[in-house]
Amino acid sequence: MMNDENNTICSDNQLCKADKPNLVMHESARIYIKYSPSNTIINLTDTQGNCILCVTAGSLGFSGAKKASLFAAKATAEVVAKKAIEIGCKQLFCFIKGEREESQEVLKVFQQFGLCLAKSDDIKKK
Repeated sequence: MMNDENNTICSDNQLCKADKPNLVMHESARIYIKYSPSNTIINLTDTQGNCILCVTAGSLGFSGAKKASLFAAKATAEVVAKKAIEIGCKQLFCFIKGEREESQEVLKVFQQFGLCLAKSDDIKKK
């Protein structure tokens, strides 16, 4: 590795930022939770819809049928909740796609981290 002011040349000859980029603070944000038969996907976006973070149960190391479990969905929600707190978010607007009985359990994870769920809507297929 070779340092050059703000950039670092990585081993594969690509430029990377040496320092962590400055986080933009957001008072409120949106979370989009998508349940599929084989995975749980949670997107954290700002109020304009620009993606801040996308986490799946598969990206956390769950595989096979475990990706669709309640435990995997809660673990995914914890990662997103920690990032929301890191960017200064206090209020979340929640949009859910897909049907699962444990949706309320996943929303409770965000409340346990002290985040206020302002609105929760189901996104239906058209």
